[in-house]
Amino acid sequence: KKTMEEDDMEGGEWVRGRLNRNIAQNLPNSPSRRRSTEPITRPDSQQQPFVAVKRPKQFKEKAFAQTLKSLRRGDFQATRTLDLSHHHLDKYAAAELAQLLSNDTTVLTLNLSHNKLGDDGVAPLSRMLEKNRMLRTIEMQHVRMTDKGLKQIRCCLNNNVFVTDFQLTEWMSSTILLEVLSESELSKIEAILKQNRKFQELLDGTSYELVLAERNQSFINANILSRFLDLRLIDFSKNKIQTIPPQIGQLTRLTTLLLSSNRINALPLELGDCVGLTRLDLQHNALTELPIQVTQLPDLQHLNIANNLLQDLPHLSIGIMPLETLEIQDNPFETAKERWGTEGWEQLECALALGGKRVLALFRSGSLANVT
Repeated sequence: KKTMEEDDMEGGEWVRGRLNRNIAQNLPNSPSRRRSTEPITRPDSQQQPFVAVKRPKQFKEKAFAQTLKSLRRGDFQATRTLDLSHHHLDKYAAAELAQLLSNDTTVLTLNLSHNKLGDDGVAPLSRMLEKNRMLRTIEMQHVRMTDKGLKQIRCCLNNNVFVTDFQLTEWMSSTILLEVLSESELSKIEAILKQNRKFQELLDGTSYELVLAERNQSFINANILSRFLDLRLIDFSKNKIQTIPPQIGQLTRLTTLLLSSNRINALPLELGDCVGLTRLDLQHNALTELPIQVTQLPDLQHLNIANNLLQDLPHLSIGIMPLETLEIQDNPFETAKERWGTEGWEQLECALALGGKRVLALFRSGSLANVT
């Protein structure tokens, strides 16, 4: 048993310790004082609880892990088909699968129908399409996708020229309708797939047309132009292209070049080397001048340079071209107004109001022959 003296001594030590702590807390550089300025954390009872990933009950995690392992090993080299339909895959499984498929070179056909992907699962699979160069056929039916997921697929398909078949329908029954996918979005995707099939024909050597219209493209790949020198038609209309590569001049058999509704501000002089060109559509761009080499193309029959920023036009060369149609309306022509004079400009305005053929007739009549 402790004596009263021992109790008093322990009590005194406790009091002295408490006093020392109080004094230390008031010192400017004390650790206790510094700790008082730190943010106060909530007790453990108030911390956000850990939320475990909730997977579908029927999801077979081990079987899916084995599939991913086989994909890493390249076991689908023989069959070229990966069938994961009715596997109860969710958005987390879709993300894991998309990561492996991004650089895969074995799978040609991918079936993901009848899963619970949702828009969150469709998103990583859509981004995968921008990197994958092997997939040709994808089935993604009844995956609980809405128009949001469909738009993601369309946007990413713009950067993929290899997928040629994409089956997309959503789940319906006689009693409940989850979602009816937008017909306009589906039609846009089908237009992309049609262009992709045409591109595959180009790769196979059975077609001479390069069509990538309305694909949100910002440039024309010069390597493609150098590789396919027998191209007859190029259609990059309704994109965001700013320049045309000089390799375009290598395509001496090119007959049709469609580049309307882009952001092109200048034409390469090499365009004059496309001696087989018969149709050139450059409307709705930002051109400020038309090179003389273009107006001297020997077989050009249809020229559309309307809705640009042209200040002048080498019309004397146009007058001797074998043109059948010429569209030059909706250009400022500020330099031309000063150079042509009031009478010549009024004649041109009247011709523009009456149509492209009247403009051609005006150029060829010699009425503006004094304008140089």
